[in-house]
Amino acid sequence: FTPPQIKSMAGWIDQMTTEFLDDGEAHGKGADFMELFAWKLPLQVINAILGGPVESIPTLRGWVDILTGEDSTIEERFASYTNIREFVRGLIDERREKDTKDLLSVLVHARDDGDRLNEEELVSLGTTLFLGGFETTAAQVGSTVWTLMAHRELWQELVDDRDLVPN
Repeated sequence: FTPPQIKSMAGWIDQMTTEFLDDGEAHGKGADFMELFAWKLPLQVINAILGGPVESIPTLRGWVDILTGEDSTIEERFASYTNIREFVRGLIDERREKDTKDLLSVLVHARDDGDRLNEEELVSLGTTLFLGGFETTAAQVGSTVWTLMAHRELWQELVDDRDLVPN
């Protein structure tokens, strides 16, 4: 999985970003940015990078909500974490049957061809990539937007000089 492969996703990510922001605008004042954008975009992207089916996204989101929810019991969190690991394990099994050219496929081949990772390390790495690529990104996007809204002068700097935003 190479930088050109990631770069090739830019148009798709830009299109999705526009779609999600337009959806938020359509909801009007008081729209829930976290729900309509910050959670949706990173989950779509990391799911695609790891090669998960789009249909699995609502289920994955539910597991992450339980895993990170302040009212979730330890038993619920453990069950959600186990479900995510089994989901990743299933994706790994699929990669062994058919190479899909996604990041998880690269990791599976690194494990199987060169025995660089044992099976549990492979599952743990896939799970960590999923959770780290999704939840932490969503939280950071939300924090960044909150900071810009709380400090409007920073927002205005970006509006006035778009070159401040790296491409």
